[in-house]
Amino acid sequence: MPKFIFSNSSYLVSFNTPQEVKEINKKLAKEKKFKVAEVYDIDEFLDTIDRVKYFIDIYIFLDGIDQDTLNILFNALGPLKLDFILFNPSTDLDIPEKHHERIVFGDFTEDFMKAAFSVRDRSRMPGGLNKFSVSCANYIFPFIFKDISTVWTLDSGPGIEECDYMTICENSFESTTGRFVLRVNEENLRSNSEALQGETEGKLEDYFREFMNQYIGIVNYNFTKIDIKAKISIPQSYDRNSRVNFGKIYFPEIVLREEKNIFSLTLGYIDHEGKKLFDLTEVPFTPPSSDVEFL
Repeated sequence: MPKFIFSNSSYLVSFNTPQEVKEINKKLAKEKKFKVAEVYDIDEFLDTIDRVKYFIDIYIFLDGIDQDTLNILFNALGPLKLDFILFNPSTDLDIPEKHHERIVFGDFTEDFMKAAFSVRDRSRMPGGLNKFSVSCANYIFPFIFKDISTVWTLDSGPGIEECDYMTICENSFESTTGRFVLRVNEENLRSNSEALQGETEGKLEDYFREFMNQYIGIVNYNFTKIDIKAKISIPQSYDRNSRVNFGKIYFPEIVLREEKNIFSLTLGYIDHEGKKLFDLTEVPFTPPSSDVEFL
């Protein structure tokens, strides 16, 4: 069997995939913009995990798999410290207790597979990021958009879909990268802000970039409490006529939205070496101790 030619993309590696799951994986990959490597031969699997750089997850479907094959899989994955999920093991298989939390039983419907993906996606997010991110947004927003009174909360949906502007920024440290995407509905913005009703598109984009710059600056300030010194990229703003390329690396994301449906913010982190991400659970949000100059 010919080897996969891997691009510098994020991959879901799926071993011994049932036919009905292949189409679900394909559909999910198109929606989330990642790639799937379907492998059935043990040598091909070992070659694949050796050559893929960015893993979303590893699915191992155990129907028809014998103990020797399973032991080879465990021995290969252990030293690499790669996470994986075991679907529907038979009672004949001896699975070490340390892997029991990775076992999932299901009927492989589309709803079941999407739910499994979502649960795993959330588990890859840094601890405490949800509450921390909302606190950052509610703190910094009034400094930038002074005449808009609103509240930011977590959003279970995709955020603002009918957006006219998009501003993208990243912060990074060591092998970890965070991506932040601000989406804006212009009509809702102008109707809720007298100060911005007559502003040019270029001036609006200045505000969006400033918001992102200050937001991530607050994030990086709080990172110093856990000895993280992160750098921020230059925010890039795009209008409705721009073609935006997010690249080929998949970021698990959370979505924030404010109550007037003007803005939404998606953000997420990945570690390019597969290391465990930072944890903000015990980090209380605090604003900078010194004055910050805003627009």
